[in-house]
Amino acid sequence: GGLVAGILIGGGASTILQTSSAGTVEALQAEVGAFKRELDAARLEVDAVQGPEAARLQRLLWMRATSLAQRIAAEPRSTSRDSLQEQLDYQRWRVQPQRVRLNASPGYTWMANRQGPLGLEGLELKLGDENLLAPGDWSIVGRVAGSAGDEPAERVRLPLRLPFLVREEGLKADREAPAATLEVLLAPDQIPEGMLLVVGDRVLARRPPFAAASLVPVEVKTFLLDREEVTNSEYAAFLLSLSDAEAAQRAPTVGFVRDPSSGRMAAIRGSELLPVVSIRPADARAYAAWRSKRDGAKLRLPSETEWLVAGGAPAGFLLPGGRLATIADGVFHPALGDAGEHPGDLGPHGERGLLANAREMVEPVEAGVPANCVLVKGAGVGDAPSDAALYLVRPLAESERHATTGFRLAREL
Repeated sequence: GGLVAGILIGGGASTILQTSSAGTVEALQAEVGAFKRELDAARLEVDAVQGPEAARLQRLLWMRATSLAQRIAAEPRSTSRDSLQEQLDYQRWRVQPQRVRLNASPGYTWMANRQGPLGLEGLELKLGDENLLAPGDWSIVGRVAGSAGDEPAERVRLPLRLPFLVREEGLKADREAPAATLEVLLAPDQIPEGMLLVVGDRVLARRPPFAAASLVPVEVKTFLLDREEVTNSEYAAFLLSLSDAEAAQRAPTVGFVRDPSSGRMAAIRGSELLPVVSIRPADARAYAAWRSKRDGAKLRLPSETEWLVAGGAPAGFLLPGGRLATIADGVFHPALGDAGEHPGDLGPHGERGLLANAREMVEPVEAGVPANCVLVKGAGVGDAPSDAALYLVRPLAESERHATTGFRLAREL
């Protein structure tokens, strides 16, 4: 952006590269003054700098301050030099990383990861509020130890976007409230296999250009979500619990045939791990009721706002997981792939397949759609990446089927 370019053009790049003691204290005094003015200018534009740009700008400013500190330290000890060092400290504090509080049940080890200018960056996090993170988009990952010799398994992944921040002069990170508080109050063994934790947030249900903007945001509570879409194999188990007549009525119109040996509807061999599609919303709701009884927990279709939080709408994403709208990001080719198979189609909390492969049913939370219908989110095979826009509103009637629409379930806590 213009702010980063301005810092580089204004001498920041050459200063960053200079690590020797060049120039007098008076010359360094002028550079510290220029650095202060750059921070003042950056503070005026703070709201316009987000995401990767925030990380890049903060890194440039911090490197500028570090270079100045090294050059000042190389000067002979004097009252003028010590005074200048104190002036620079006041400016460096303004771009210190921000405090993040982590409250979590025991049993996890925590890392903060992000893609930085030089590759993947990782920092170990501790419980409490002494963690310091720079601006930008982070993935906070909680792992648990596996069996002897196994790598620790990921159990929780949380998105965290820290805004660019330039403090007032003299303010330090340890004197301010944490910029973010992350809470994971479930122990590792309380997260069922095949599900993941989605931490609640506030989000608008509808936004232009797809619908009139919602009047107020919805407060979404923390919930559990299936990691992948429900598969043909899982849906076949549900059909086996039904009478022959009801199973025939609820069977998908693609991917299933009648088994000659049993006479029951079954998934075509080789398609067991594909997402189940071409079923009605009424069938998906019936499956949720059956699985709730089987698992002893309340499961249902996610609401549209839960799906938005899962996809990253509170972080400003336009597509699930912040994807870049290219066909390389998910399964967009004409044939369905196994649920969760595409390594790049990864959501902010570890969800797989939110972007593409099968579209997904969600329950509407606002008016403006027919009674008992669902909304359809995400893109399916044959769609364009833009069809996965988080706020796209596509109703599907209770008794209708769609050839590339499936579902996954949410579980209340």
